[in-house]
Amino acid sequence: MRRVEGSSGVSLMECTNPVKDKWRIRWDVQEKENGSASYMEEEFGHKPTDEEIHTLVMSWYNSQTDAAILSGFAY
Repeated sequence: MRRVEGSSGVSLMECTNPVKDKWRIRWDVQEKENGSASYMEEEFGHKPTDEEIHTLVMSWYNSQTDAAILSGFAY
């Protein structure tokens, strides 16, 4: 998974190569004033199931939350 720069109207789920059955899932879309957007993206070699998408996105958000807690937490 990686952070990508692209257009603000990006599809959250897209088949990018029907011949090879390549799919991309996008989340955490952050639109900018200039019409572009930054978002997380993961590519699959098959059409992902709802469970795969849920697990991927939730694990990313959980790791972001854990990092924020650990870096900003003071005793």
